[in-house]
Amino acid sequence: MVKLFIDLIVAILPAVIIVGIFAWFLKNHGKNHQNFQLKYLDAMKAQNENLERIAKALEQKNGTDVK
Repeated sequence: MVKLFIDLIVAILPAVIIVGIFAWFLKNHGKNHQNFQLKYLDAMKAQNENLERIAKALEQKNGTDVK
């Protein structure tokens, strides 16, 4: 009975380890992806603010500023 139990653990252990490592990678990838999205959105907001500022300056320079 003990030998059967040990054989069962030895047979299942590699699969459990592989599934655990896979789940760990998925969890870490999700965090990294979310951080990347937040940084990307911040960069897009900054770029949009700069473009708005440039457009306003050009409108004022050309006298086409809409008030």
